[in-house]
Amino acid sequence: MNGPVVEFAFDSLEGADLLVGATYRGGPGTKTGDDPLSRLLGVGNQGGFRKSGPWMNPNFVALYTTLEDPDWPDRIESEIGQFTYYGDNKKPGVGLHETHLHGNQILKAAFEGLEGDRSSVPPFFVFVKAGHKKDMVFKGLAVPGSPGKDLQDALQVVKQSNSAGSFENYEAKFTILDDLAIDRRWLEELRNGERFGEHCPETWRVWRDRGVATVGPVASPRDAAPPVPAVEDREYLVPSMTGQKSEANSDQLGPYLADLKSRAFGAENMAVAPGRGMLEEGLEAAGVPGADEAAQWISSRLGQSSARQAFLSS
Repeated sequence: MNGPVVEFAFDSLEGADLLVGATYRGGPGTKTGDDPLSRLLGVGNQGGFRKSGPWMNPNFVALYTTLEDPDWPDRIESEIGQFTYYGDNKKPGVGLHETHLHGNQILKAAFEGLEGDRSSVPPFFVFVKAGHKKDMVFKGLAVPGSPGKDLQDALQVVKQSNSAGSFENYEAKFTILDDLAIDRRWLEELRNGERFGEHCPETWRVWRDRGVATVGPVASPRDAAPPVPAVEDREYLVPSMTGQKSEANSDQLGPYLADLKSRAFGAENMAVAPGRGMLEEGLEAAGVPGADEAAQWISSRLGQSSARQAFLSS
């Protein structure tokens, strides 16, 4: 079951939160100034690695992919929450760690950080080309490493060659955490050096807390994370798009919220339910943590004046 498409207009991006599956519209053209990530996250407008802060210690990193490059086949395996992403050294003549945007250096440092207390590992936000000009879709909050893989297997050096010579690049495995919505106020906290700020997602907090001195296979954040607690009532920043009054029970919003709630623990339409076919009759596999809370959260936000047009497509 799919709910209505959620879109954020280009002019509303500076106040938008990050919703998994939502489309973030680019500008009217195809120039770098029409790129949505610059407005949405305050990062660069070119390349696959878009960092906030210095590359040596970024506040957070946006990873962008078209999923269309046959030579470097980035891919998302939704059933296990795994994201395979290739580094930014894609032509001969440049060393593995000498790329202009320092993408491979960011990867190397992030995966090395898994061997300690993970305090140096930044959050990674995954975005995919939407198909229309500069539009992008948010796919989720990701962390380096993959269930069942040793650290050396989660980040591997791959070699390629063409008529101009041979070169090396990285193949990185990430795990996408079970967060359906990211409060943009966490982005501001991250910029201020607060990775465990008030608006930090619970799954990120659990992954960091339980990753202390982890050695060997990378633990699965999905396996480790407990149910996300209910979101407290709070005031949100939503850009005003029109002067019309918002209605939280709109015809567009209802099916979307119902779909989110159906993916909560034990619900009918669970996004992640490995082995469900082998369960005894009457038992249910656990669904995505926080789905019901996300539905309540979105409802509370759209109850504000002038929020509806910034949140939903027509």
